[in-house]
Amino acid sequence: MKSFIFFLLLFIAFLSACKSSPKSPEIVKKDSILKTVSYIDLNTTTKLTGALHVPLGTIVKLKCEIIDGDKTEIKQNMGLWLMKILEIDGAKADDNIILNFTHLTEDFTHNKSDEEKNSLIKENKILELIAYETGEFTGLPENYMNYTETRATTNFYFKTSLVVITTGFK
Repeated sequence: MKSFIFFLLLFIAFLSACKSSPKSPEIVKKDSILKTVSYIDLNTTTKLTGALHVPLGTIVKLKCEIIDGDKTEIKQNMGLWLMKILEIDGAKADDNIILNFTHLTEDFTHNKSDEEKNSLIKENKILELIAYETGEFTGLPENYMNYTETRATTNFYFKTSLVVITTGFK
């Protein structure tokens, strides 16, 4: 009987740990209080900062390492090249800033299957570049499935990515 109760408590603890983990790898809650901000405030009185710890849209010099998204074991990163940020404007970056990216001149792409455009991209290659961080909402809002068929996707959340302006410093 004691072993049954022990395993029951262990099972309950396991279930509660599974429930409390975030549903999207990019969602990190600092506290449980949500603040409502008008989109107008984002253009006038409020600056939104991203993973680089500077306001979104701020041009920075970066030193990045190319990493294989398949190795992150996150489904949304599969088949992509990602950038691990090593330095931001010459200062060492936090250890775990990994971002998806686009390139304005399309000299290279994050899509691993586009080999023609990816001569600059190789795993573990270090690039120096000029870029800015941008953001967007993705996924489906809560209760979306009440109005239409089920789809395989993530919950509704905000994510950021890099926009590469140029490689190398001027």
